[in-house]
Amino acid sequence: MTQPIFDRRQLIGMAAGSLGLAALGGCVRRSDGRFVVAMNQAPPALDYALAGGAANIAKPLFENIVEPLLGRALDGRIVPQLGDYTLSPDLKIAHFTIRKGVKFHDGSPFDAGDVKFSHERMKRLMPIYRARTRGVTKVEVIDEHRVDFHFKDNALTFVRNAFLYIYSRRYHERVGEAEAAHRLNGTGPYRMAEHRQFQFVDLEAHEGYWGGAPAIKKARMMFVPEDMTRVSMLRSGEADMVMAVPFSMVPMLQKAGFGIARADMHPTFSVRFQLANRNTPWADRRVRLAIAHAIDSNAIINGVFAGIPRHYAGFAPGEPGYDPALQPYAYDPALARKLLAEAGHPNGFAMPLVYWTNAYYGMRETTEAVVLYLRAIGIDCQVSGIDAAQGLEMNREAAKDPNARLVTIAPSLLASYGEPSEAMRQGYTSGSPYSWYNDKGFDAMVKRAATSADPADYDAALRACARKIHDDMPIIPVWNNVALYMMRPGVGFTPTARDIPGMSVRNVSIA
Repeated sequence: MTQPIFDRRQLIGMAAGSLGLAALGGCVRRSDGRFVVAMNQAPPALDYALAGGAANIAKPLFENIVEPLLGRALDGRIVPQLGDYTLSPDLKIAHFTIRKGVKFHDGSPFDAGDVKFSHERMKRLMPIYRARTRGVTKVEVIDEHRVDFHFKDNALTFVRNAFLYIYSRRYHERVGEAEAAHRLNGTGPYRMAEHRQFQFVDLEAHEGYWGGAPAIKKARMMFVPEDMTRVSMLRSGEADMVMAVPFSMVPMLQKAGFGIARADMHPTFSVRFQLANRNTPWADRRVRLAIAHAIDSNAIINGVFAGIPRHYAGFAPGEPGYDPALQPYAYDPALARKLLAEAGHPNGFAMPLVYWTNAYYGMRETTEAVVLYLRAIGIDCQVSGIDAAQGLEMNREAAKDPNARLVTIAPSLLASYGEPSEAMRQGYTSGSPYSWYNDKGFDAMVKRAATSADPADYDAALRACARKIHDDMPIIPVWNNVALYMMRPGVGFTPTARDIPGMSVRNVSIA
């Protein structure tokens, strides 16, 4: 890795942005009425079930076309969408009632058989869905509008995650898997009109949409990975809205008259420790605590990211498990050096530090800042970058390797994930293939949260999980992700909170 592009003094005083912006011109109105969104990533597959590790990249486009059985309100709460449910008294059966009168874009009706087909298809094609539905023992179609999911333990995790997307079994049988994956056929507010690989997808309003025809009749979702290109498209009028604007550019764009929408989102950017190897300096909690006190997260947020991200010690305000008493560790380099000396490292040590290079904005800048802060207390970081897909594989390989020596700057599962207990299970329980933490007491806390039907007990169990993570420090949260959308004047947008950044065109309004 090259030397950091700023020194420690600059962290505090760095300007929010240095790009001079031209004065904002008038609103651009296209002759065809198309609304253009510049998205920050191009999905390798349009079908969520086939996108593998890139499923979250496909999701913002995909959800305009294909809908889930249960959805999310704008505040992140689980709500009925294509169906609603009740639970049996023992919580082992979820009885779903299917919305009547819904049709797919090809005109075929939606019924309970499509729910069973979709579950079986996603389970066959999508490893993470297969893992999350490991407790499903049977899916039973009762009649055209009713379907029961039977569970070995209970149905709570399934209904809280809302991750079953609905495909048409008739369409797949008629056109085959390859065509169905290439030209999506859903029940959503928009149908696919044209797709050019890694360039754009054109959407047209589904006038027969059960929720009412959307106001915007045509939209183009353009895939534009380069940050500055998206910003230039917004300024020139080539795009009406852009996703993932670099935080440092927001003040300048707002000054130029562009609007902004934001929502707290997964992930939490963290320093993450592989703890299976007990023969590393960071296996000692005092060293991890020293690292926590050595990093000035507020300076990174305010100096590098224009004060836009948040910094939570655990879950975010408004979600289950949030505890206002749980606060981030204070920046205290003197205490950090003292803790290192107490742990037997008065002169510091060398530490490998791997960061994800192409997953999220701000990873490189965060790594550079952390490197400088740790150098100040004597920890020499040996830095390397890794592709996000390779990073996931590295996570699995290092999870139980007793000889691994690994620390990363990486996205972590904590605040603003769709289902908090699932974040705890997948991120930190000893049975997860992605977890670098092993504590049987913590595993029991997560099981309590995942199986509790009482809201107060559910909240208390999640607070206990967050406290345990905070105290044991398998990760050190540095900042929490924010989904940013900027748009031309006259455009309004309300993003859905929590989980991952979405892009529902139906939630766009034009004055």
